[in-house]
Amino acid sequence: MKTDARVRYTKRVIRENFFSLLKKQPINKISVTNICSLAEINRATFYRYYADPFDVMRQTEEEFISSLRALIEKADNKNITDTILIIINAMRQNSVEYVLLFSENGDPSFFDRLIEESYSIKKSAIEQLFPKGSPIHREWLYLFMTHGFTSILKSWAIDGMKEEPIEVANFINQLNNTVLNGF
Repeated sequence: MKTDARVRYTKRVIRENFFSLLKKQPINKISVTNICSLAEINRATFYRYYADPFDVMRQTEEEFISSLRALIEKADNKNITDTILIIINAMRQNSVEYVLLFSENGDPSFFDRLIEESYSIKKSAIEQLFPKGSPIHREWLYLFMTHGFTSILKSWAIDGMKEEPIEVANFINQLNNTVLNGF
């Protein structure tokens, strides 16, 4: 158990220092040496867990996506507001990291991966909501709605997550309902 706690601690320190550097500069300017210096660890310790700074970002993103996947799978397909609230609350719990991943120094593909992941989970629900739509029309509608949804979340995150999650979720749900009523 002590080993697991030390591993978690070391990985957390590495990630915290990686994100503190990401606040100041793009990932391609961050070196292992910079992270190790701030984290007060040696390079061998860093390489035990990560290949490079890009790997720190990739593993962090994968953990977030995996966590969101589990939460979304449990959500009620008929209640979009609850699903949105689940995502918003997960973002709030890791607000610093999400803001940095969405920032200009972060990973532009992170949004697309979130959208793809949620589409694969909710594909059958989308088919039930739009039974008359062709498969390509359902996919286009989903992409239209989720890109708007994720753009709102990105803006909300970068602006400091000032509005309450329920306000954001209700607004997104209202937009979704407007679009769905016209489909």
